[in-house]
Amino acid sequence: MPIDYKAASDLLFAREQDLASDFYLKSSELAKRWRTSEGRLRDLRHKKQGPAYVKLAHGCVRYRASVVLNYEAAGLVEATPVYISESDYGR
Repeated sequence: MPIDYKAASDLLFAREQDLASDFYLKSSELAKRWRTSEGRLRDLRHKKQGPAYVKLAHGCVRYRASVVLNYEAAGLVEATPVYISESDYGR
């Protein structure tokens, strides 16, 4: 069954609108948002990388939505346009 990334993205976007009442994401929800596997998230946790998380009873892991959004924002890189003249090509 294919993953409906659009639906997952829409769900998270709707939740982003009301961060005053913060909520938690399951590993599966974050994996869908980042288009990765839950195993990759588990590896990040093991390596002490990625966003902070909460470990509940029976090994359940949750990520606070606001922490995920801040983590994503911190990783954004502003692209600076580079203009290349014809002389740079050795013409």
